[in-house]
Amino acid sequence: MICNREKTEWVNYMWHNANDDSAKRILLIGDSITNGIYNDVSDLLQNYVATDLLASSRVVTDPVFDTDLEAALVDYTHEIIYFNNGLHGIDVPINLFEEAFFDKVELLMKYSKKVVLATCTPITEKNKPQILSPKNDVVLKRNEVIRKAADKFSLSLNDWYDFILSCPFYRANDGYHYTEEGKRVQAKLVCNILTKLI
Repeated sequence: MICNREKTEWVNYMWHNANDDSAKRILLIGDSITNGIYNDVSDLLQNYVATDLLASSRVVTDPVFDTDLEAALVDYTHEIIYFNNGLHGIDVPINLFEEAFFDKVELLMKYSKKVVLATCTPITEKNKPQILSPKNDVVLKRNEVIRKAADKFSLSLNDWYDFILSCPFYRANDGYHYTEEGKRVQAKLVCNILTKLI
């Protein structure tokens, strides 16, 4: 598979209440968008489940992403796995992205009976949150892949692209990320879906 690695690659793991083997658990897998909402999601769901995290810059075609997944999945059983991947490795051809994405979804389904897929958030021009970047064309193509996977495997889908696109006031100026208020709104959207499945 193609790596298309960036200058700096990163990974962040978190296991909440890791010393409690009896806790019901969910796992969030994603990039910096998922990383940004993790604390709010964990706080909102703390009375229901322990929330774990794998956030990284790895695109699904990177072989090292398989290693990251294994580390996140091996120690605990997760009631729900929430999966968001698509803003990195922007130059990976869509056919290779689709093949790898479907493979990862099938893997996650072996570890949890409930898998939720999430479409990617928009990419906008730097300092112009109302204007889409040319790179957003890749987001649109990848979101079609994600919707296709949700349909094929009959999985829940957080198709938040249009809603987030309509809220440029929640966007940070870098074209990718969100304000603290924007992160809280996104966390609530995710929790509305997850609480129905717990």
